[in-house]
Amino acid sequence: MERIKFELEQWLPDQLPGARVEIDPLRRGYKISGIVIWQGFDGLEPIDRYAHLRKHLHSHLSPEDQGRISMIITLTPAEYAVYREPQLA
Repeated sequence: MERIKFELEQWLPDQLPGARVEIDPLRRGYKISGIVIWQGFDGLEPIDRYAHLRKHLHSHLSPEDQGRISMIITLTPAEYAVYREPQLA
């Protein structure tokens, strides 16, 4: 998992200039999840954001490595700021 984590964190910002990528292994170590924060997602519907990201993932990762991705959330920097705010009870 560390190999895929490293590859995504190093490679994706080259594909999506200015992107911030945070990848975390899930508990059992087989799957990973993460967040991609990129201004280029602004104005795109969530399905279009993921399609854009998926195009890059398919071009770089093997089908086996793609199957290890559980979920990647796609956010703009403004959305990420809200996402990271402490929740009020």
